[in-house]
Amino acid sequence: MTDTFASTRALITQFGHSVLCVFDPDGITPPFGYTAGYSETGPYGAELLATGLPAELSQPILNSAVQALTEGGTPPVDGMLLEDVLHSYYVCLRPVEDTQQLARVHALYGPGIPVWQVLVPDFLERFPGDRGYVDFGQPTQ
Repeated sequence: MTDTFASTRALITQFGHSVLCVFDPDGITPPFGYTAGYSETGPYGAELLATGLPAELSQPILNSAVQALTEGGTPPVDGMLLEDVLHSYYVCLRPVEDTQQLARVHALYGPGIPVWQVLVPDFLERFPGDRGYVDFGQPTQ
């Protein structure tokens, strides 16, 4: 196990999950963040993903989504809204089909772990796919 994996494992042990943030230094692909370990320690055997957000936003959003999902007591479903993740706004969960970019999850647990994308609303509280949604660079997976 490399030092990076040891660090991830230590965070999972301490907090129940780790948040990893990935960005393209050339800016060609949008940044994304994802949890590793929540599928192991959380109640639903799944990980979470946020796309198009800088690390300073994706990390606290994912941490809050983990807390809201765990405390809510309801397994994730497509279109599920979570409160208290992004101040006074809801976030929406959507299933992720292509998880190949979540390298740490694949390395720790193998393929096949369910992943849910945490979607952030636009300024009028609309989500990708909603009529009139204003895209600010948050690609859906």
